[in-house]
Amino acid sequence: MVLLALFGLYLWRAATGEQSEPDLVGVARRVGEMPPRLRRLTVAGMFVAATVIVLLAAEPFAQALVSGGRQLGIDEFLLVQWFAPLASESPELLVAAVLALRGHQDASLGTLLSSKVNQWTLLVGSLPVAYAIGGGAAGGIVLDARQTEEFILTAAQTLLGLAVLIDLRFALWEALALFALFAVQFPFPQTSVRLALAAGYVAIAVVLLVRRRAEIPKIASAALGGRQ
Repeated sequence: MVLLALFGLYLWRAATGEQSEPDLVGVARRVGEMPPRLRRLTVAGMFVAATVIVLLAAEPFAQALVSGGRQLGIDEFLLVQWFAPLASESPELLVAAVLALRGHQDASLGTLLSSKVNQWTLLVGSLPVAYAIGGGAAGGIVLDARQTEEFILTAAQTLLGLAVLIDLRFALWEALALFALFAVQFPFPQTSVRLALAAGYVAIAVVLLVRRRAEIPKIASAALGGRQ
């Protein structure tokens, strides 16, 4: 409930923030040029069509993913943990890449940050609800040791990302450093090593937050609706 409430707060803050006219191209421009009623019906139809496609494709995709991984000798957990999210999040990655190539760096990074907020609030918060609706226990989902380890590692990486972006600047060396820190986990599947990596991410994040502590009040003010 807390995570879902945070997502609601995020939607409210995004809706009441500064607005600007988007630079539409291609299909988006054609939809944007439609009369208001037709445009709303078209967008609603896209949402419905996307929902139907996801419902039809989700289970076959998951089964094919696991089955293909078994045939290739790839660990099932790693497939579900890494390959499936990359496939499902490819639209955000493609949109962000196109925006960056066209010089819209703010919109590009904003697309990825919005996706991250959705994952850590709406998605994670909805899992116990979906589990209960699907016949699971109302008490929630019990995580095993490996799931807990991955959850902690991902949360630590998120904290590090926040610390890097706290000054609202994202240099090339910071991007390369984040990628290197992300990639270093793959050769080490051991629980102790991955928990040590998570501790290292948190330590680096704390150092960055202390060094950039002057930026924290500005970010908090902006998040609450004030101006930087």
